[in-house]
Amino acid sequence: MKSISVKLILIINLLLLLAFASLVLVSELFLQDYYVFDRKSDLDQLVTDLKNNLNGLQNPTKFPRDAIVFEVKQVKDEAAFNAEIRENLVKHRIQFNKIWFPLDKIKQTLDGADQSYFARQPLINNYLLVKIFSVDDQRIFFAGYTLVDIEQTLDTVKRFVGYIAIVVLAISSVIISAVSFRITHPISQITGKTRRMAKLDFSGNIDIHTRDELAQLGYGINQLSDKLQQTLIELDATNRRLEKEISHRERLDAFRKEFIGNASHELKTPIALIGGYAQGLLDNIADENTRESFARIILEESNQMAVLLEELLTLSEAEHGFYKLDISSFDVAVLLEVTVAKYCLDIDSKHIRIVVPAGPYWVRADRKKIERVIVNFLSNAIEHVGVGGKIAITATEDNNEFRFNIFNSGSRINMDMEEEIWKPFVRTPNPDVKKFGSAGLGLAIIASILKQHDSRFGARNTGEGVEFYFTLSMSSESDVSGHYPTP
Repeated sequence: MKSISVKLILIINLLLLLAFASLVLVSELFLQDYYVFDRKSDLDQLVTDLKNNLNGLQNPTKFPRDAIVFEVKQVKDEAAFNAEIRENLVKHRIQFNKIWFPLDKIKQTLDGADQSYFARQPLINNYLLVKIFSVDDQRIFFAGYTLVDIEQTLDTVKRFVGYIAIVVLAISSVIISAVSFRITHPISQITGKTRRMAKLDFSGNIDIHTRDELAQLGYGINQLSDKLQQTLIELDATNRRLEKEISHRERLDAFRKEFIGNASHELKTPIALIGGYAQGLLDNIADENTRESFARIILEESNQMAVLLEELLTLSEAEHGFYKLDISSFDVAVLLEVTVAKYCLDIDSKHIRIVVPAGPYWVRADRKKIERVIVNFLSNAIEHVGVGGKIAITATEDNNEFRFNIFNSGSRINMDMEEEIWKPFVRTPNPDVKKFGSAGLGLAIIASILKQHDSRFGARNTGEGVEFYFTLSMSSESDVSGHYPTP
């Protein structure tokens, strides 16, 4: 595809060539006739001037430089008249043998009728334009111009026109190239920009300084490009949000189905037990001691169901953000001491060695929710530690945070399940866990609460067991002034 610049150069140069060709053709057809006509007009004007100024005939210096003017005195004899003309022409270095005025033309001249003559000397291509006129009806004067080699002159003119044409074409090409670049460069910028925009590439603005319609168009396209780019960025961000929302809803739906299934499974066993033992009591199929055992089992299963339902409600609130955090400053060491005291019977029954840090560890968090986190971590450790095992709670300071570590000896975690253990109803294989009736909700509740606190948490295996950890933001000195840890 030819560019506009090339097309402009070709078209304008073609027009110039046509103009020069037309000039040469017109010169070929009409220049010679026009030249002769023009010289005839000059000759007529010369004769008119001479007739009006008879004194000028006696002063050759007043004649035009290329004019031939002289008086022919032999007016009575035809041969003598023409011979005198040839002699005078020779004096002017002009050799014309064919010129001849007959006697009747001489007489007509004497009568006042000017006679014109156009002669050509073929061998040397000379032309002679002559006019004879009379003064006082007695004297005849000769006036004329020589037209030396008209054809050669015309050839010279044609060559000159050709040279001029070449020079003009060369100059016009340079000028047209410069002008067309100023026109086509902005168009090229606009074309390139629109092609990039079609490919959703909005880089590079159009830079036009011509202060015309093209500059306004470039400015408009730049604005359109910026607007489209901003719109696409916003659309992309919206699409990402929608994808996340859709993905989140899909995960919620999957979680809800799994949750309902697991909850149903967890409730099915105690309900079946309660129903069976209650039916036995109604049927009075046991003695007094057996009935008392049935009632105790029903009570235990009812309590476990109450605990399970409470954990389900807590997890649902945490997962869906139904509660707002009540942030305050408190000492975690106090919560640790109180929580360990609650589980003293379970700890003693398994002969567990437990280590708790003295503190203080002032943090900013929701006290009730962090108490639930500590309760779940401690109960999880008690469930998984063996008889005579060890539980160690430690705290370290790290970058304006306290990191709390809860270690329990015993079986370790399968690290392939490292992410799964924080989901509801997921249990770590341990044959002793069922004794404590765990439903696998403790760590899920912990994860939900700590996420709301922007806490870092996790688990890792050690040489002797498992260590869980979580972080909480430290309180500033102004937050803890006036507060004292109390058990």
